[in-house]
Amino acid sequence: MTENLILTARFTSVTKQVTTWDELKDALADPTVDVVQLAAGNIYPWGSVTTLYIERTVTLDLNGYVLKGNASSVFEIKDGGHMTVTDSRPKEEHKFRIHNDGRWGWTDLNGTEIVLGGAINGGSDIDGGGGVKVCDGGRLTMNGGNIVGCDSDGEGGGVKVYGGGEFEMNGDAAIIGCVTQRKGGGGVYVEDGGTFTMNGGTIRDCVSRGEGGGGVCNKGQFAMNGGTIRNCTASVGGAVYHYNYSGAPLTLNGTIISDNSDRWQPIYAQSNGTVTIGAAADIQANMYLMNCTVLTNGGVVRGIHL
Repeated sequence: MTENLILTARFTSVTKQVTTWDELKDALADPTVDVVQLAAGNIYPWGSVTTLYIERTVTLDLNGYVLKGNASSVFEIKDGGHMTVTDSRPKEEHKFRIHNDGRWGWTDLNGTEIVLGGAINGGSDIDGGGGVKVCDGGRLTMNGGNIVGCDSDGEGGGVKVYGGGEFEMNGDAAIIGCVTQRKGGGGVYVEDGGTFTMNGGTIRDCVSRGEGGGGVCNKGQFAMNGGTIRNCTASVGGAVYHYNYSGAPLTLNGTIISDNSDRWQPIYAQSNGTVTIGAAADIQANMYLMNCTVLTNGGVVRGIHL
């Protein structure tokens, strides 16, 4: 007589609470920890080496607190790394003030701008990705929380996605008040070969003082399946600047893009690829498209200029 035994493996997620920068660094590197949860506010680094490197799969729960960076990217996600950002207390209130260059600085004492939920704040990097760098083979998923007031002299004030990197934005995640001083992508910059999928969330009040794309400067693949880009500023492409001659597509579907300003065009695309406007799109801005194939499946667009 043969008995068939069915064995069920049960895995328990391990959460580690941290209150200091060193505890955070160690927990992110510890392969036995699945979720790293902030348990105190005003966590910031000491010394000159401040970037937190992600080389494995891990979840960061901001838990309503502010994680403050310094003179480099706050996070750099390496090949094989995957960081998911969540927020267990999305209603916590934090105050910020707007600097002269448009960057939002955290100050709960006398700030006039309100951000709800935990935040990654204050990262600044000369090469790009003041908040997060997503390297070739790396992956960032934002299911909640905020990236606020990060800046760069290079590309991507908030997030820079290198070729081969992936960034996905969902739910109530937000990128707010980030600035690139000399290049493109105040909120997000995507290199050729990189991918940015925006299923939800908000990019707002971001500034590009260089190449273009106050909200998003895309040279890779950008699919905006939901979410909002608003009140972003650039010299060209206040909301979105899409420049790609390798044929990568731009998708705008189920989106709202409004109140963005620039000196030329709120949405600017120059590409040998396809620009698709989905049935649920609500684009409250003019689009300027050059050398593109345009597919429209309905939706609302203020104007398309070819």
